[in-house]
Amino acid sequence: WLNDGQCVSLRDLRSENNVTAYHNQEQASLTAIIDSDLKGAGEASKVPAILNNRGLFARNIATSGYAKAIENSDEGGTKKGVDNAKVDEFVSHEVVTLFADKSTAKSLNLPIKETPDWTWEPREKWMSVTRFKPETRVITRKDNKKVTLTDWAPALQQAIDSGASTVYFPPEKSYGLFSDVHVRGAVKCITGLGASFVQDNGAGANCDIIVENGQGPVRIERMDMMYAPIHIRHAGKRSLVIANVARNEWGKITKEKDSGDLFINDVCFGQLIIEGGNVWAKQLNLEGHNLDPKIVNHGTLWVLGYKTEDDAVLLHNFPGSQAEVVGGFLYANKARDPNKIMFLNDNARLSLTIGEWVIRKQPFNPVQEVKGNETRTLKAGQTPQRGEGAMIPLFVGQTK
Repeated sequence: WLNDGQCVSLRDLRSENNVTAYHNQEQASLTAIIDSDLKGAGEASKVPAILNNRGLFARNIATSGYAKAIENSDEGGTKKGVDNAKVDEFVSHEVVTLFADKSTAKSLNLPIKETPDWTWEPREKWMSVTRFKPETRVITRKDNKKVTLTDWAPALQQAIDSGASTVYFPPEKSYGLFSDVHVRGAVKCITGLGASFVQDNGAGANCDIIVENGQGPVRIERMDMMYAPIHIRHAGKRSLVIANVARNEWGKITKEKDSGDLFINDVCFGQLIIEGGNVWAKQLNLEGHNLDPKIVNHGTLWVLGYKTEDDAVLLHNFPGSQAEVVGGFLYANKARDPNKIMFLNDNARLSLTIGEWVIRKQPFNPVQEVKGNETRTLKAGQTPQRGEGAMIPLFVGQTK
């Protein structure tokens, strides 16, 4: 695996090779890799399992058959590599902190809960939304123009309440969801099968998909609702999985305080609001314009691969919360606020690995942290650089 300039986040990489398993090359390359097993044979005994030439965070890596676990070149930072076969935790550069002791600072290493297993239900337990009729709604916009909308939300509600365990949208057409839907009862999966969902033509209509109590974990997946006025609220005690869903602009995922675990896999949305409890996210892309902060955290958040853009705060950790970001990429493509902050950590626990790329001449100040009544700010230029932006192999905020 050759990384030639990207921000890469890896977990559970398995490799059997007679060459170096992972090479982190070039000035912009940044990799976070955890919980992996790299096995070498033959010529592998002469080379490292991981060769790093830039920014690297590695944790819980098992290797065998290689000359060493990690070789950290002179271009790869200030730290010596790992000569033995096991990597507990390695950072290529000095750990960045504001309050914590750099010499002892470690990543949070939060517990990782796997996404609930999913097995497709028998076809006879599926229900198509098109078995029910949509409703026509006429809405007067602010400019007094009337908009006629075809609302499939009532049909979706009837499909959910039909007793089926899987509700689906036939993908050959597009759908509008313009009123609230309650996910309850026997349904275990709502799948779009790749179907697209339409805008409201400025009518101001919205749909909250509200996940309530029901029979076991529930899954919402494969829905292309990029500019549709749809939000997801997790209000039930059961676990919720959101997977392969695209929603941009003002879309919000809200996890209510007493709701069950939330799992987010390969999702693009506008904003994530965590009022309490646990969230595990893999490949989370938040791109909502004018939604600041991108993540509001009052609970526990673990992210593998966080991508975002614009110039809002990426994550606000409120008092008593904790968050771990295992790798990410910030595309700093807007320049409205010259004093913008990436991460706000207010009397909370935080560790992160992230790379920034700046195209508007205004890099972020990477972290602002509050401990008690004292506030400190990690400013632009005070970390290793990635182009005109920051490269942070590991930041640790240990405020309690």
